[in-house]
Amino acid sequence: IMAIGTNRFAKTLHERFTLVQEQYSNISTKVQENLTGIRVVKAYTREDSEVESIRELNKDYLEKNLKYFRSMGVLYPFFDFSHNLGIFVVLSLGSYLMIQPGTAFQVGDFAAFILYLNMLHFPMISIGWVLNVIQRGVASLTRINEIFDTEPVIADPPQPLPTKELKGRLTFKNVDFGYNEDGLVLKNIDLDIRPGMILGVVGATGSGKSTLTHLIPRFYDPTHGEVLLDGEPLSKYRLKDLRKTVGLVAQDHFMFSTTVGKNIGFGMDPTDYSMEAVEQASRLAVLHENVVDFPRGYETMVGERGVTLSGGQRQRAAIARALAINPRILILDDALSAVDTHTEEQILSGLRTVMKERTTLLISHRISTVHEADWIVVLEKGEIIEQGTHEDLVALGGVYATMHRHQLLEEQIEEMSA
Repeated sequence: IMAIGTNRFAKTLHERFTLVQEQYSNISTKVQENLTGIRVVKAYTREDSEVESIRELNKDYLEKNLKYFRSMGVLYPFFDFSHNLGIFVVLSLGSYLMIQPGTAFQVGDFAAFILYLNMLHFPMISIGWVLNVIQRGVASLTRINEIFDTEPVIADPPQPLPTKELKGRLTFKNVDFGYNEDGLVLKNIDLDIRPGMILGVVGATGSGKSTLTHLIPRFYDPTHGEVLLDGEPLSKYRLKDLRKTVGLVAQDHFMFSTTVGKNIGFGMDPTDYSMEAVEQASRLAVLHENVVDFPRGYETMVGERGVTLSGGQRQRAAIARALAINPRILILDDALSAVDTHTEEQILSGLRTVMKERTTLLISHRISTVHEADWIVVLEKGEIIEQGTHEDLVALGGVYATMHRHQLLEEQIEEMSA
């Protein structure tokens, strides 16, 4: 009876505790989203709606917990019932044997048997407790193993190439890329970016500019074609070494909840970390003058996701973080969108000497950001539709020239308004 019951209870406990864990995960995710996006919630006056949503999740969590503990509430009485049933059977059978004429079954044997059966009572109860702990552990371990058992799509090669002497030449050879089978985000990309060259990439939102930059540190591999670094496919380099050669300033400008200095020096090796290097990178990003005005300078805490910094300060801190690791390849993905044109010119002026020594990609929707690049490509729906120098593209009279005219007109309107 105990074997059959234990097997059934084990399955039920495992299933119900798995549901409890999944619902707890849903609550944690919802709370994190609301804390992270608290400004959006307040801006759209969705406080009551979000509170109600969390309340519903908690109600569901309570119901799943009650189902789980109902099973637990049956488990221990079941073991008690099994134990008492065993005693009843022993007493009945023993009494029957005792009254049989000529039986060899003695009173002492009968008493000893009952005593031993009572001694098994606590271990039987402990089985219920152990079963509960094991099934909770198995349910949790199953969720963890889902992560551990996931094989990385992008892995290191068996014999990686060294990266110490890299010059930083990037070559895109007939590259296509799609996030899924629904369609391609990039099509027929052919580029040759020489060491020390500044490549400007412009295009409308959704044209594939950021996706292009994600292929360089191998966040993704091309669906077709290949990306070469110094003439060798990126897949031949160890991921850690490859990414140390790339300084990426992404669009989200994520900041950790620590000091300004530690955010800037985040990518540096502990042996190379120094406040002098942090300050130098900060000066190049035109952030130093702001930081020295902070109450504790570079030791000032930036808050959750950099909440105490302005959008422009977060962007400049992200640029400084990329420069601090002294990369061979520098990628600025719309990294100046939150600063005014005057500050943008200051930052670009400070970066020009640095960029001469590096392969640089400037991704932007602003012509003012890329107009001094050595070569500019225009993306539309994942394809290169125009490329050349600023002067060549303006003279061409195509998409780039139209963007240029519109932005000049916007600047004139702003000046008149001022």
